[in-house]
Amino acid sequence: MPYSLHTGTNETLEFRQDRFTRILAIVIIIIGGLAFALGALLLIAGEISDVSLITAGGGLMFLCGGLLSRMQLKRIPARLIFRSDMGCLQIEDSDGQTGELGFGDITGVTMRLRGRRRYIAALLRRNGAWWDVCDFNRKANAESMLRKLDNFIKGARLRNERYPALSTEQIHIHTTDERTVYRWQDRQSPFAALIILLLFTGVALAGLGAAFQNDWLPMGYYVVGGLYGAFMAYAIFSIIRGYLLDNFIYIDQYKIASGRVARGRELKRNAGSKHSLELSKLKS
Repeated sequence: MPYSLHTGTNETLEFRQDRFTRILAIVIIIIGGLAFALGALLLIAGEISDVSLITAGGGLMFLCGGLLSRMQLKRIPARLIFRSDMGCLQIEDSDGQTGELGFGDITGVTMRLRGRRRYIAALLRRNGAWWDVCDFNRKANAESMLRKLDNFIKGARLRNERYPALSTEQIHIHTTDERTVYRWQDRQSPFAALIILLLFTGVALAGLGAAFQNDWLPMGYYVVGGLYGAFMAYAIFSIIRGYLLDNFIYIDQYKIASGRVARGRELKRNAGSKHSLELSKLKS
């Protein structure tokens, strides 16, 4: 997680998004934008060569990668503040809106391993989920942070039971005597979709430049063009599917099922079930 400890006292522990991560994303955007502009100007001027294609394609890839990184940073909380006086973890997003996760909802702390050498300090919740706080390259540093978090939570002056509620605008719950159905839509960002399509375009331009450089003509152009067309078709299909389909979880006395169903369509017992579990098998 891109967080680092900003301030630590007996009353508060404040974690903020790592400044280096934010700055790196901006630097990548600037470098990518300049490279893409240079390559695009060369192409517009009629200089179609390996240099212009690779410069434009590579620059577009860096530009899109930096923009996606910035968007991801805006989706996660900007600050995590552990408050002893309120007995909760205060969660603040980039717009200044806050939510609270009460210490009463936290059963302990744990360490997770991501990859081979990233150790994540996380909180365990009563519902079995975890909340990642920060990560480290060294296991000893993660263990030290876990002790700090554990001691702070256990020594807090207050221990409230607040927890973030589910947004009824995003998750629709339909309950009857026979079943309960949860339905929700994948979050779709037209801007993010456009960036992903441009990212594929950058890869294609760089691929054409490599084909031009190594004299892989005309087969290289056909291969790159075919792959680009396939990637674009899949990306567009995924975007359209996200708008047309709802995700669901179906629970009744016989089974638990999940999958996708057309938006606006009434969900029947077996409609669109991709994964299911017969409850009778659990009893046996």
